[in-house]
Amino acid sequence: MIRGENEDAVSAWANEIHERLLERPPDDLEILAPQPDFQPKLRGKFRFMIMIKCLDVIPAVQYIKTVLGSVKKKRGVVTTIHVDP
Repeated sequence: MIRGENEDAVSAWANEIHERLLERPPDDLEILAPQPDFQPKLRGKFRFMIMIKCLDVIPAVQYIKTVLGSVKKKRGVVTTIHVDP
């Protein structure tokens, strides 16, 4: 989940994260393109999501954290990981 007050910044960050995730994903990961969340704007913040499907959640989360840790954070944009096993 990527959210922030500036829709263009949130969308651009979602696309950048998506590109980074596609660089060297584990074999069982299916990474879908960024899209607006089910509630695209909530409490003044625009929300985009990147859906990732996998067979084993632990290596998937580790990979996501590695990718997020390798990019410089964007000011005013918050990125969170939601796990639904």
